[in-house]
Amino acid sequence: MKRNSKGKLISLIAVVCVFLIGGTIAYFSDQETKANTLTMGKFNSDLHEEFDPPSDWKPGVEVEKKVRVDNTGTVDMIVAARFDESCVRREDVYLKRYNNETKELEDILVANAGEKLPVIFDIQQQDGQIVSYQEVAVKNFGADVTEYIEGSDPSAYEGKWVYTYDVKNGVYYFLYMGIVEAGKSSPQLLDSVTMNSRLENVVSNTEQVYWYDEETGKNKQSFTYQNSEYGYDAVDYKLDITAKTLQASGKAIQSEWSTDTGIIPDNFKELLTHLEDMCGK
Repeated sequence: MKRNSKGKLISLIAVVCVFLIGGTIAYFSDQETKANTLTMGKFNSDLHEEFDPPSDWKPGVEVEKKVRVDNTGTVDMIVAARFDESCVRREDVYLKRYNNETKELEDILVANAGEKLPVIFDIQQQDGQIVSYQEVAVKNFGADVTEYIEGSDPSAYEGKWVYTYDVKNGVYYFLYMGIVEAGKSSPQLLDSVTMNSRLENVVSNTEQVYWYDEETGKNKQSFTYQNSEYGYDAVDYKLDITAKTLQASGKAIQSEWSTDTGIIPDNFKELLTHLEDMCGK
């Protein structure tokens, strides 16, 4: 399927559920009370990322962004994740235009700072539904990441990351169909991100043409202006990665994830049921 570290991306969000489990059980006899303390295992995880963000990202350029989830505790766990994307213009964009009255080039504002741009473009619709599109940032997923096909056998996804994409809201949802044992890591979720080669990063441009007018015997000039179809000048692309982990238990899934639509989409219900069976009680 078509990623610690030099430094974690500021926009990275690691939401990790930490469960510190401990308890005291008291047994009573006729004459005395005996306290028995059971020390449980440590539950902890880490969203591991290797990423060195470029300062001038261009169409067609691939940037390594490796992402996985590490189980740094002593308790087996399961993991889900989501990607949230955004494109925001960081500064005003100006175009040089020729003023015929002043005979000078002037700065014309053509795009405003703070403008939010879509994370998909070249959208094709049919009967009100999006049937095809291009992504601003093409995600190159790990080898063990596959798209979920509704109605397919959940067991076919065991040992893999399964994902679905909410096109309307620009959110990727992921569920690892397996158990990440203590001290182990999930398969690689992401390898790299590539700016779509079809994306022009120019809002518009000015072309100045000179020629010699034989009739008047003078040099002349003209200016033409062309707006690009997709203008992403001075835009910051942001990819927020959220990961949630949970103790590998069927009851824990029923209690914590069965209604967690923020991390588990509705069409993952059959996958979640199968994962419960894999975890057992």
